[in-house]
Amino acid sequence: MSGILRDRFRFLILLVVLAAILALAPMLLAQGGVRCGDQVVSSFAECQQLIAGQGGGSNGDDEGEGMAMEGGDGMVMEHDPWWPSQWGEGDEAGATNLITPARVMAATELIQTGEIYELGRPYTHGMPLFGNRSYSLTIPGAPTGGPFPGGLIFHDEFVVGEIGQIGTQFDGLGHVGVQLGDAGDLDNMRFYNGFTETEMAGGYGLQKLGIEKLKPSSPGES
Repeated sequence: MSGILRDRFRFLILLVVLAAILALAPMLLAQGGVRCGDQVVSSFAECQQLIAGQGGGSNGDDEGEGMAMEGGDGMVMEHDPWWPSQWGEGDEAGATNLITPARVMAATELIQTGEIYELGRPYTHGMPLFGNRSYSLTIPGAPTGGPFPGGLIFHDEFVVGEIGQIGTQFDGLGHVGVQLGDAGDLDNMRFYNGFTETEMAGGYGLQKLGIEKLKPSSPGES
């Protein structure tokens, strides 16, 4: 019985996380619209299309923070900073801050049937792949090691391919950002809560906005 309750609780947590992710997208869009001339559009690409449609080219002139580019007809793309977030400067958890014990308890009142749904799927050769990405898992031999003294044998796995957009996945807040100002300037590459590429870049993973910063935290973490 305790195992069933634990599985139901895990499923409930997953539902709350998915709801928080869905709520985050429109929030960021509302806070981070792009001003294109006298209009507000949803993205830089949309403004570029608007400029091109009116016969204006674009250049990379940097007019300081908030300015992105100017078309030949004088239309200027401005970006209103969306940081700091509603959870304050330095926050790295985003909308997952909404996952609180009180909300989890409130969500349990919505359970009616107790059905459990699998949100993941095994990694197989026929699983969904993005674009031309590939994934191959092979057990090279059977067994691949042994026998050792005492009769120990084992199997190894050999993986070739990419892991992003492979099967099911969960992107962190450091996955997608926006280029502001001069292209290639790491300090003009902004991510959630205003973090720059300079602050995030590292040879062994992101220094900020890693997936481990999302809530709920693991036992023992803050």
